Amino acid sequence: MASKKFLTPINIVQGSTFPSEAEQGDLFFRSDIGAMYAYDGTGWVSMKAGDITNVDGGDASSSYNINWDGGGPSSF
Repeated sequence: MASKKFLTPINIVQGSTFPSEAEQGDLFFRSDIGAMYAYDGTGWVSMKAGDITNVDGGDASSSYNINWDGGGPSSF
């Protein structure tokens, strides 16, 4: 029988203003404008579908690289 893998659920913080403290890889949903952002270590970067140019990674135990216009790659 094949083993089943489950991804760990993540809790994405949401609000109308960015958090004052963040660490690289944190995700945030701007509820006032309906957009997802990732913290790249220096600032919040939009993750709108039109901005994402590439996503690559392995299984659930490895990190993923997301490249987007104007930023990245960032590893999560």
